[in-house]
Amino acid sequence: MTLEQTGSGLEARLQIGGITRFIGAAFLSFWLVGWTVGETFACSILCLGAWSLVTGKPLGQGHEPLGLAVALAAGLFLLFWLAIWTFGGVAAGREWLRLLFARDTLLASHDALEITNSYGLFRSVKRLPREEIRRFYRTSPLAPLCAETTSGMTVLTRLGTPSERAELEQALNAEFGLETQPPPIAALPNAWCELSSPEHEPILVKGPSVRRKQARTVWIIFAVFSLIPFYLLSLDRERPDLLFALLFSFVLATPLAAWAAWLSFGRNEWKLDKGRLLLQRRFGQNRTTRFEAVSLELVEDNSTENGTSYSLMAVAADAPERPRSYPDWKHRRTIHLESNDPTEARRFGVWLSQRCQLPFADLTTPEAKAKDLDALKQQLAASGRFGRATVRLFERLAPSPSPSPGVNRNPSTPPPNHS
Repeated sequence: MTLEQTGSGLEARLQIGGITRFIGAAFLSFWLVGWTVGETFACSILCLGAWSLVTGKPLGQGHEPLGLAVALAAGLFLLFWLAIWTFGGVAAGREWLRLLFARDTLLASHDALEITNSYGLFRSVKRLPREEIRRFYRTSPLAPLCAETTSGMTVLTRLGTPSERAELEQALNAEFGLETQPPPIAALPNAWCELSSPEHEPILVKGPSVRRKQARTVWIIFAVFSLIPFYLLSLDRERPDLLFALLFSFVLATPLAAWAAWLSFGRNEWKLDKGRLLLQRRFGQNRTTRFEAVSLELVEDNSTENGTSYSLMAVAADAPERPRSYPDWKHRRTIHLESNDPTEARRFGVWLSQRCQLPFADLTTPEAKAKDLDALKQQLAASGRFGRATVRLFERLAPSPSPSPGVNRNPSTPPPNHS
């Protein structure tokens, strides 16, 4: 990493390094060759099938011309497969470029932080205004360097060694005059918004604009599949080979209609009441209460293969203090889920706590984790001689845990932000 003070401000340049990245790049190179062959083969089959269907000529000597039912089924399957295959190839190509040519440049000027991510010939630039930045932090020594802003969390760079990212974190906080652990503010994530229900009650819904776009897309797809049977019947009602195409279109159109209707007229929503939070399922004017919560929890989950995730949970009145496993659908429901970083989920929990006057327990802090560890030690010690021996061995081998940088240390509901 290169860190220097220039005429434009503090500038840091990081580039990917290490020998092991070439192993991943070699594997992706081999995979991309196979991807190119598969992409070319699928596109050629689609083009030849379309040409045979339009002209009525067979694909080769000794073959019959393609029937409409066979061409329709095979063409739809190939289009679906080709879309997924193309998406996978683009993602693999981006990762291949990142492994070989990734370079990040961060420029801290007097009014903003500019982040430039380069992957060979491709480059993206982000700009964070100075007044929106609250702190620079990492959730763990191996985690990427992030910026907490008034509108959410932004990943700045994953490049460099842990010590280089730690040095850059301190330098940026010092350059902008920021605290490393400011009190969390109450804020809704960008995907959520507060609305008024048809009963004129405050509710919280997720992504209404995205949901409307999804509904329009599904309705268009449904209309296309619905017109196919009428088109086939208009050709020749006496042809027996059209029966398979009619059944295939009907099987696809029915779930599409149900999905489009749910996206257009149904949704899950949280009703905001004083002292409680209600999960409701709505379809049209009808609504059903599915769950009632009286408190909130932010929990950490390390059991998945995708890394650490953080869940903001709504907790029922009769819920046990610590469930044996998540999800505990009888006593807890997930409101919001984030991967690798609890900042946005924590701010959401603070917002809900203040909005509905609910207790909020942040179980991701070092203090909360130490409390859980002490409780586990006490249970082991009370279990017998083997348990006490296990506790002594653990205390002898385990070093004293140090708080991770950039993590909120208040396990209870923080006071409202008056700034």
